[in-house]
This record gives sequence, C-alpha cells and structure tokens, in this order.
Amino acid sequence: MMNFKQNLTVLFWLYRQKAKADGKAPIYARITIDGKYTEMSTGKKVNPASWDLDAKQVTGSGLEVKLANQKLAQLQTDVERIFNGLQTQFPHVTPAMVKNVYQGKPAVEQPKLAKPAAKNEQTVLEVFDESIAKFEKRVERENASFETLEALAQH
Repeated sequence: MMNFKQNLTVLFWLYRQKAKADGKAPIYARITIDGKYTEMSTGKKVNPASWDLDAKQVTGSGLEVKLANQKLAQLQTDVERIFNGLQTQFPHVTPAMVKNVYQGKPAVEQPKLAKPAAKNEQTVLEVFDESIAKFEKRVERENASFETLEALAQH
C-alpha cells in the first residue's frame, strides 16, 4: 500500500451566527486535509468578546477560559492522533474519516441496509442501561453534566 503525504490542519473558529440568548457562540473546529474540509462543534461556547481571532483561542482568566482552551488543545491532539492512525490503515484519509473516528463511528461508514424484519424486544432495564451508556459518552465529550448522569444512575 503506497501512502502519499497528506497535510492536516485544524482551525478553530467562532460560529457567531449560532450565538444563544446569553450572547455565547459555539466554537467550531474545521478539519482540513489537502484542501478538503469538514466542520464540527467542539461543544464549547464563549462570549465573542473573549475570542482571540488571531490566536484562535479564548482570552481572559478563570476556570471557564482555562477549560475551554484545554478542550481545544485536546481536540487538536486527538484529531492529529486519529489522522496519523488512519494514515497507517488507508492509502488516502479524508476529513470525514477523521471526524467519524473522533465521534466514535467507523472511519468509513457502511451504506445503511434495510432493517431486519424481526428484532429481539428489549426489556425496560436494557433500554435504560443503553440510555445511560449513551449519556456517559455525552459526558465524556462534555455535552452533558456528570451530575445529571449520577442522578440518572441512582434511579
């Protein structure tokens, strides 16, 4: 398998059009490989006044600023690690492949087939356990709070 040198860049930007009532706008990541790109939310929102357009990070002090910048640095590291791993498996890596793996999906999604005719019925407990597992993944991605997860698990 012959691999060609590919160039990866990750750019963070503030999606001002999606600002909420509190004034905070989501920070998005643009993953570009050789001119092709895909975008995804980082899960972080900030006040546009604290976004450094040149440095592509949050300015100011405090825990929220520190956590936001740590999240961006971690996302950058994760995307680079995923990209390097995919390059060992595929002759050509696309931004969509990197995004898929980052989001816990297969690098190359298979076409959706018709659903099986008869699926085993799940018990209420199995459905609940599955819901908690999905919520845990949201907590790991910082899209949900750990406290809510604890409350769910206690029921």
